[in-house]
Amino acid sequence: MEMMEVGHRDGMVTMRMGLEDDEPVRLAVPARQAASLLEGLRAMRLDAEETYWTQIAPGDVAKQRQGVPFPVVLAERRDMLLRSDWGSVLAATPDGGRGLFLVTFAGHVGLCAEPPHVDGWVLAIIDPLQLHRMDQSLNAALAAARAEEQMLADQPILARIRYVHRCLEALRWPYAPPGYANPTREQAEAEMNGRYRDFLARTPYQRPAEHDLPGAAAP
Repeated sequence: MEMMEVGHRDGMVTMRMGLEDDEPVRLAVPARQAASLLEGLRAMRLDAEETYWTQIAPGDVAKQRQGVPFPVVLAERRDMLLRSDWGSVLAATPDGGRGLFLVTFAGHVGLCAEPPHVDGWVLAIIDPLQLHRMDQSLNAALAAARAEEQMLADQPILARIRYVHRCLEALRWPYAPPGYANPTREQAEAEMNGRYRDFLARTPYQRPAEHDLPGAAAP
């Protein structure tokens, strides 16, 4: 997912993810469920980084140094991810790819969801650096959604999810707040270098044994 927006409404944490020129994935998760989802996203981000920094990022950097434009690098990586065998990973999950859950593969985080959280079954493939950038927004959205949920406890959750989806559908995509500007190439490189230094400085992430998926394809 090249673009990701995070928000909250009526006790829900909301996300919109996708390509700039395509219809986004719209996700709405009640605050009580979103708390564990966000915790899982942080763990999956650390897990995915172990492969991202050793197998994905070096190739991207080498292409850019050879003069390949960054949008082309992103497009090639997207094609690689879509060709990867996510199907075997999802098939190895306890529910065979159903429900709302997270996996890591090919140095990225896979967020799987189905109705009522989304319009139809979806696998959103997210760059771990994107999750780093959105961490503060996710925390703020969860705090606000929790406060809203307390005031709406008497309203049916399913009805609220449907209402929030209608609100998300009505929003322009993508939405850029006033004054927002995409980072320059120099700013993007500085952030990436900083994230890489953070990765080298931290203790390597050890995936809990119970999170391994027997028979899944290797990353």
